[in-house]
Amino acid sequence: MRRALAATALAAVAALALTGCRSEPIAAAYVGDTRIENSQVQKVVDEVSKPGVAKPGQVGQSKQGIASFIVVGELALRLCAEQKLTVQPVTAAEFAAQRRSNEVLEFDRLQEKYAPCLAALEESVAPAVPSEADVKEMTALVNGQGFRINNAERITGDQEFRKKLGLRNTLREAMTKYNVTINPLYAPASYVVMSDEGPNGAAVKLIVLQLAGANPAVTDRPVAEDAPAL
Repeated sequence: MRRALAATALAAVAALALTGCRSEPIAAAYVGDTRIENSQVQKVVDEVSKPGVAKPGQVGQSKQGIASFIVVGELALRLCAEQKLTVQPVTAAEFAAQRRSNEVLEFDRLQEKYAPCLAALEESVAPAVPSEADVKEMTALVNGQGFRINNAERITGDQEFRKKLGLRNTLREAMTKYNVTINPLYAPASYVVMSDEGPNGAAVKLIVLQLAGANPAVTDRPVAEDAPAL
């Protein structure tokens, strides 16, 4: 299968409850002292939901998907600054061109802001050896999408998978460090760190950072024996 990176840019993490001054109804989420407002998320959703607009497919056009992307982007900004990583800039117009559009959307501007830091962060992290829990989570995640895994070791032993797992772990630790909180209205919220192209051409999630709400891999999910195999 051809590996596909999910989002330009991960296992269960419980989002912290909104409390005190971090519970304003106008807030979609907080990352450290940065407040992400509902209006910011809604602006992006409204733009990408318009007829004829090429959608940012890897992130989607739901409020949960957009809010998750912004949260992860804010984490990446902080980690890049902290580690003094070298970032290769990409313009919003270039991201619009990737959507085959001449119209620059707010989402493209967010990509310009966050994607270079996510790329630099991924380059900097060390590959992670999957734990038994990581393998179980991946299997349940794949099963929940209607697929099954014939050889988990082939996937988890791959260097790219381990690199992405390292990125997921780094972002998960940063969620605690920067006290990420998400408005319950945006749950479940998650960010896809890695996907594969399945037998039918669909993107199959392999590694996900859970930001808020239910984790798809908390419980084992049965899968039909005749389900397509990865």
